[in-house]
Amino acid sequence: MKNIFTIILLSIYSSSFSQEKISFLSSETKFVNTLPFYNEAKPTTYVAPIQSNTYLSKGENLLYFDRQNKLTSADKAYYFRKIEFNQNQIPVGLVEDFYSVTNMPKFLGKYFSYKHEDEISNNSYQGECTFYALNGEKTVSNYVDGKITESKIYLASGKVRKVEVYNNNKTRKTFSEILFDFRGNEIGNIIGNYNPTLKLEQSRKLVTDINGNYESITEYEGNCPKMLVTKYKEGGVDYPAYIQDFTCRPNDWTFKNSQDFTFTHNESEKYFQVTSSIDSEGFLYSPIISDFSTKKFEIITTFQKTKSENIKEIGMVWQYLNENNYNYYVINLEKKTFEINSKINGEVGRNMIGIKDKINIDDSQTTFTLKLVADPINKMFSYFVDDKEIQGFHKIPTNPTSSFKNLNIGFKFRTVKANESINLKKIEIKLL
Repeated sequence: MKNIFTIILLSIYSSSFSQEKISFLSSETKFVNTLPFYNEAKPTTYVAPIQSNTYLSKGENLLYFDRQNKLTSADKAYYFRKIEFNQNQIPVGLVEDFYSVTNMPKFLGKYFSYKHEDEISNNSYQGECTFYALNGEKTVSNYVDGKITESKIYLASGKVRKVEVYNNNKTRKTFSEILFDFRGNEIGNIIGNYNPTLKLEQSRKLVTDINGNYESITEYEGNCPKMLVTKYKEGGVDYPAYIQDFTCRPNDWTFKNSQDFTFTHNESEKYFQVTSSIDSEGFLYSPIISDFSTKKFEIITTFQKTKSENIKEIGMVWQYLNENNYNYYVINLEKKTFEINSKINGEVGRNMIGIKDKINIDDSQTTFTLKLVADPINKMFSYFVDDKEIQGFHKIPTNPTSSFKNLNIGFKFRTVKANESINLKKIEIKLL
């Protein structure tokens, strides 16, 4: 990979955390404000039945719990607890939890308050507490009167993987984390803090290639990549890039012919569902300050079938000025054909048209990815469907105009009747 910067088109925000241009490698990155066992949201309450010789007796008790944190018998226990109560049924001293199968420690610490009847939300601690994971990691956290002040996660090797320092209102004041690839190699870090003016977290994510070929830096406000520019360094050269995210800023996308379609934004799964009301053509686009005429680039779009009847023609547009001036690459899911073309002043460039059958589309698949790899200077264009290149076809669409620099990139779709729909999942740009 050489001279690449990644554009994941999804919203343009102002940058106050840094003046550097940064790069976004993963749209899946989301920060969790609290670790699972610090979850302050109260789940469904479980009221444990009163059992003799369980927690009613003064002195040492041995309690058994299942995976749902409900009291159970010793032979069905996922973990057990050694705990001592005073005459008022309040824990005295350290409480110890152990995994039943291995008898290895699960928790060691003191409680600030203890709920006999609701173990699921029994998470009010005092002082230093240690939580042990089955994979050998452990989390050491400090509490003052039930409020967490600091948390450190240690790898099985003993190295600190994550540090979080909290304000009195349980907001993370500062935090840092070491990042690893799927092989366990250390590839970067996240460093952040709470911005009281913005009333949200801001952070900086650095990722480096294990071989040192590239690095990228992404800045976030809250859980969202925050700025239109990204820093992506490869071979000692910095490249700017644009960032957007359906989940963070769906309103920055523009829908053309929206009167003919219904658009539903799914925040949790990151997609727009588009449903037609009549036979019509539609566009979803967002601007880029580039004319795509003098640099190599890649465009990748991903679509997903819905549970209802699906839109048959889907694809990408670039250098989109308006509905009468743009380039496009589309496929027809029903006919299994493709088209690469230009529309200039409302006229389709018939001399550039390219349609072939036998593109590789499986009728049973639910997700489709289209990719364009373009070298405008050397006039080399290649087209892919699900990472398989369309062989023997390298048509080059006409540039709609060379005088405009602020053009658009996006999705294109066409319906043949009402109530057809498709999910727009992702659009990604790389300038090479």
